[in-house]
This record gives sequence, C-alpha cells and structure tokens, in this order.
Amino acid sequence: MPWLLNEGFKVWLESSPQVRAKRLVTRDSISIEEALKALNEKDELTRQIYKGLYGFDLGYDLSPFNIVLATDELEPD
Repeated sequence: MPWLLNEGFKVWLESSPQVRAKRLVTRDSISIEEALKALNEKDELTRQIYKGLYGFDLGYDLSPFNIVLATDELEPD
C-alpha cells in the first residue's frame, strides 16, 4: 500500500462514481441506482476499514501517489 511504503512509483486510478456505476451496470446487469448504492456502500465501508486499521483516508488522501490517472475516458479493457 502506497501509504505504508516509501519506495516505488505509485499510480492511483481515478474514476467518477457515474462511470464506475455504468461499468457495474454492464458487468452485473443491475440498474444504475443499484450500482450507485452498492458503490457508495462499498466505498464507505472500505474507507472506514482502512482509516481504522492504517490511519489514512482511502480515496481522499492521494499524497503518496506520484501520478493520479483519470480513467473516465478510457475503456475498461
């Protein structure tokens, strides 16, 4: 995890909630509303776990990364 290691080149892949949800809709055959709800719940739970265990705010504290790459315009494959 980039927050725990100082060495290496670190890349964060960023995607908007809307694009992530659209990808879930395609993959899981669910509605956009279901996808957004699932993503919000997963992101919040994951954030709380990492904050509690390691003390950093996953998805918000991007300071350890050398580059942040926006993937909204990229195809998943």
